[in-house]
This record gives sequence, structure tokens and C-alpha cells, in this order.
Amino acid sequence: MSSDPWKDLASSLQRLPAAYYAQHALHVDVGSIHAPGSPAALECEEEPYAGVWGETPTRDATTDLMLPVTAALDHLSALSTLLTTSGIIYAPLTVARTVLEISVQVWYRLEPGLSPEERAIRNVNVRLKSLWEQSQVPIPGASEESKIRLVSRRRMDEIVLGARRQNLTVHGRSDGRRPPWVGAELKGTGALASECVSSESPALGRMFWRLYSATTHGQAHGLMMSLTPVASGSGAPEIPGIGVGMVELSARDAAIQCAGAPLACLAMLERLFAHLGWDETELRKAKIGLLHTWDRISQLPPVSGP
Repeated sequence: MSSDPWKDLASSLQRLPAAYYAQHALHVDVGSIHAPGSPAALECEEEPYAGVWGETPTRDATTDLMLPVTAALDHLSALSTLLTTSGIIYAPLTVARTVLEISVQVWYRLEPGLSPEERAIRNVNVRLKSLWEQSQVPIPGASEESKIRLVSRRRMDEIVLGARRQNLTVHGRSDGRRPPWVGAELKGTGALASECVSSESPALGRMFWRLYSATTHGQAHGLMMSLTPVASGSGAPEIPGIGVGMVELSARDAAIQCAGAPLACLAMLERLFAHLGWDETELRKAKIGLLHTWDRISQLPPVSGP
């Protein structure tokens, strides 16, 4: 613990990527991302949909997680940097939103107890959503049926056809107004945040998600949190015409408002480590340090993490 609360918040965040990358490097060096006997290893022994969605759809359901995990940790590191950058007010919340959104989706895909079939289907639904969104991207100067759109829709059709051949229920179409999906529809970020961020206070996760989204989208109720009334003639900085001025974000404010990001990221990593059979010693140490630091600086009653 230092005398600078901003540095304490930032350094506590950096311990999560450090714990992850240490284990990742260790397992990559021995040639397998998961440990022998882990849930992931046992699932990979079964490939019930081999040849339907590639040769190893169950294994892919685990390996496909590595990229979003990296993205979540990259943004967590960016949040750490922002917390030690003076004059920043809104950016930490927009970056916190990205951390939370990616983390809860990965957390959902890592749900313990899923069968190899269920995990493969969830991963396929994530792919369908990505392909559908890619097919909606306008290409400047290109025809409506651009090559990228055609390839995306053809790949969606292949996934849907494979599901139907397995007698799985398929909803929607590749050229519809929303992505097609197989079986149960993917949950939205708000619902997942309620489950992921705090098991004891489900409303907490949804509150963070709405707060971050409001700020990211420039909505008044999000932006106004960083404004304060300015008395006439006080000489304080004022936004012309509305009688309010910007307030510097305090370390306590940051610890309260940004907490949803590290809590979601921690929950994601705990599920990931358990699924892959990784040594959790350093992750547990990082968790204890993070929760202690953010509780101390927020000056709020301790909130149970994931």
C-alpha cells in the first residue's frame, strides 16, 4: 500500500493480467493450454459434433475464448493507465464498460457443468452473432452484396444447416434482422452482469452496466454524475449557460464507479482457471489484494465479489 490511492487502484488491477499471463506462458510452453484431467481436457476427449462445425468444435469452444480474454485484460490494463492519468473524467467508465461486457460473455461461456454439446453450441452461437454483425457492416463503394457479406452469410448458412442435420432447433435466418441461433439464445450483457458481478447483490452488476452504457453513449444521466452546481460569482470553472462545472474524479469516486470492471474480470478468470485446471495461487493473491484495495479506497461496506 502506498500513499497514493490512484497508484494503489492501478497496481491492484495489473495483478490480474500478471496472474493470467504467467499461467498461460507455462502451459503454452508444455504444448497444451489446459492441464491434464481438467474439465477442459475431459471435454476435449469428446467431439459429438465433429465434422458438423469443423473437426474439433468442443476444443474450439475453449480455444476460442483466448482472444476475448486477452481483449478484456488489455482493456483492464488500459483502465489501470487511465486511473493514473490526471485530468481524465469520463474515459475510465467507457473502458470499464468494455471490460465488463467482454468478461461477462466469457464467464457465461465458461459455465461449469455444461456438457460438451452445450458448450459447443454456445460457442457456435457466438460465432453466428459475430458473422451476422460482420454481414451488416456497410462497405463504402461496394455493392450491397459485397464479398464479405456473402462469405459471412454463407458461413452462417453452413452452421445452421449442420445444426438442422443434428435435429437441433434453429431460430432466425442469416439474412434476418437479428442473428440466427441454435437452441437457447445467448443472454444479454445486462442479465449476465447481474449474475456475474456479485452473487449476493444481483442488482449491482446491472447498475454498473447501465452506468457505463449511459456514459459511453453520452446520455445526460451518466454525464451529469461528474458535474456539480457552481455558485454565481464563485470564480469556479463553469460550463456556459447551464450553471454547472466539471469536477475532478476522486480516487474514491473511481473506486465506487469503476468497480464493476475488475469484479467481472475476476469472475471470468476464476472460471477460466478452474476450467483449464490452472494453478490458482497467484490469482487468489491478486483477488485478495484487489478487493482489499478497492474496499479501502471506496470507503463502502465490503461487497462480495464473484
